[in-house]
Amino acid sequence: MLLTHSRKEYLLNLEDLSKVKHTGQHIANVIEEVINQISSEKFVVIVSDNGSNVASARGLIVQKYPNIINVRCIAHCFNLISTDIVKIHQAKDLIRRANMVTKFFKHSTLASS
Repeated sequence: MLLTHSRKEYLLNLEDLSKVKHTGQHIANVIEEVINQISSEKFVVIVSDNGSNVASARGLIVQKYPNIINVRCIAHCFNLISTDIVKIHQAKDLIRRANMVTKFFKHSTLASS
């Protein structure tokens, strides 16, 4: 997925990689094919999750193309953090109680009037 400076999104390439080992080197090769199709000068950043193989691929790309910035996806980081938080008993209890209050007001005729 490409995002332009004007915030337009383009799907440049879609490939089934399910039968290929997802090594950092292979992922870097796939990313590099896309970079070469467009020109490395037109890239500013590569954003992805932080799986070890993908982080390795991003590292390989930024070594070869120093003009490209290596960035982890913040949404993925928030997802990982929130998954860890909801495993804590006190957090589960707090979320359960907040959901009860939300449901009460959502279904309350008094609150909706």
